Amino acid sequence: LLSNLTPLFIAVLSVSVLHRRYSLAQCIGLLGVILAVILGVFPSFEEGASSTTNPVFACILGASCIFNAISFVVKELLFDRFTSW
Repeated sequence: LLSNLTPLFIAVLSVSVLHRRYSLAQCIGLLGVILAVILGVFPSFEEGASSTTNPVFACILGASCIFNAISFVVKELLFDRFTSW
């Protein structure tokens, strides 16, 4: 479920590196993904849950999605530079 944070990292990196702009509908969609991830992962942090999750490892797993996002943004950057070449 935490791997669904990859589009969020892609959006943040593409805005900062590629200077892309997103529409309001796309931003609302990203907020929906974030909300779904939080609502899906949050119950597993409770003590009485059938399988508890360590919050530190959950954060590490969520943050590890940034490497996939970096690869997508670098690929897009290279394609943009190739077409202008």
